[in-house]
Amino acid sequence: MSLESVLKRTWQTLWRYRALWVMGFILALASFSWVGGIIGSIGSRIIAGLDWQSLRIDQADFLGLNALAVVVLVLYIPFTMAAYVSEVALIRAVDRRDETGEQQGFLHGFRLGWSRAAWRIFLIDLLISAPATLLLGFLLALMFALLGVLVIPSLPTVIGVFGLLAVIGLFFLTILLAVVVAVALDLLKHFARRACTLDGLGVIDGIRQGYGVIRQNLKDVGLMWLVMLGVSMGWSFVMAPIRYLLMAVFGVTGGAAALLAHNSSGVGSAGSVAAAVAVTVGLAFVVLVLEALLTLLSGLGTVFQSAAWTLTYRDLRATKGPTPEEPAAGESATGEYIGSD
Repeated sequence: MSLESVLKRTWQTLWRYRALWVMGFILALASFSWVGGIIGSIGSRIIAGLDWQSLRIDQADFLGLNALAVVVLVLYIPFTMAAYVSEVALIRAVDRRDETGEQQGFLHGFRLGWSRAAWRIFLIDLLISAPATLLLGFLLALMFALLGVLVIPSLPTVIGVFGLLAVIGLFFLTILLAVVVAVALDLLKHFARRACTLDGLGVIDGIRQGYGVIRQNLKDVGLMWLVMLGVSMGWSFVMAPIRYLLMAVFGVTGGAAALLAHNSSGVGSAGSVAAAVAVTVGLAFVVLVLEALLTLLSGLGTVFQSAAWTLTYRDLRATKGPTPEEPAAGESATGEYIGSD
């Protein structure tokens, strides 16, 4: 695999295939980070209001917790679906362009993602991440249990001090191991997703195929990971001043609009209410536009990363021939339903 060729084709794809920008925007928007902030804020307010001394949950708290659960489901399900459909659409659109030079519009590209492959890569992520997450949680819970049951009651004796140091050392060692495992599993996800999406493989076969490509091309995969890490860090470095510049520009614009609304509202209670409404609407508009621009920029970085891994998989796959399973009835070898285009 030529690293230079992959990066050159990735840049050309990003620059010339504008429909991918919309897919990247949707994928960045569906990342659920800002939604998670909303859920966390609501949840913290509910939890802070609980009676922890008696562990009593009154009717209002119970209704609040149920409302939080509904919010999680209502927001999580469609955003997760949009994220995986957009991911599959990006992978297939980049693959087709590199294979045939074909570039389609956004709607056609999005239809490429609406297939069984989106469900399969969701299961791939779940199957790869869940055991590692559960194991990490178990190890951390075990360490905190040892700390509370054996170490802290033994303080300030010598045994207690050494026990405390041992638990602290094990904690940092576990975190370091978790980071290494997370990087390895993230690489496996990249290749398993593309094996499932491009080769029509099932969940288990996709993971096997992805692992096989990584194992046979460990050096090339490692170099690409380092390059992508550098790209990600560089993109974050570039995004930081852009973010603050946009915040300053929109802050000044919003402040000017608020001042204009206040001066034109007149004197009196009616004018004050009108000014407050105008300022609120103006600031909300500023925030929405600012976040939309930042999400679009984030989406461009997402498109570059996804395209780079897709082209890497295409080049490395030639060294390990895929063995796709027979497609299901009514479905093409890439997991699309025949006639969906």
